[in-house]
Parts: sequence; structure tokens; C-alpha cells
Amino acid sequence: MYVDPAQYPNKISIELSHFNSPFIPETVLTFNGTFSDGESALFYVRIVTQEDTMAGGDFNICAKADPVSE
Repeated sequence: MYVDPAQYPNKISIELSHFNSPFIPETVLTFNGTFSDGESALFYVRIVTQEDTMAGGDFNICAKADPVSE
């Protein structure tokens, strides 16, 4: 998983983590194994800003996978 777009205005960052506590910030998350159709995976997102941040914006969380051949 990754965040798109990868760059944001100054003083803003989007972080992903497999864990809530401790939150270990990463820019890309990798999940191993095979997911069944409709299966989900738990992950956490943290939006980090500074007190004087004046900008905002939209972002997408994207998933990419390799097809499984049977």
C-alpha cells in the first residue's frame, strides 16, 4: 500500500503503519500471503502537521497486488 500523491505541501506528511502502538511510520506497507476475494487487512494512517500549517489537500491510499496463478 502507498499514498498517492507521495508529496504534500510543506509541514504535512502522511504516514502508514501496520501497528497502532507502537506506530512505526512507513511510506509503503507490504502484506505477505494471499488474500481471498473481499478479504481485508488492518493498517493505520497518521496525518502529521505543524501548528502553523495553513494548507490541506486530498490523498488516496492505493493498493497494488500481483495476480495469483492457480
